[in-house]
Amino acid sequence: MRHHEITGLRALLSGFDLVQERRTSVATMNGHPSQAVQLLARKR
Repeated sequence: MRHHEITGLRALLSGFDLVQERRTSVATMNGHPSQAVQLLARKR
């Protein structure tokens, strides 16, 4: 997903338990630096 606030992503996962969150630096397809987040969730 692109250009979403973390609060909005967490709201989408409200029926899940957040197991792990990882933020990392990445390069876009154009080579520009950006930040990414990976969310690992388990269904309740």
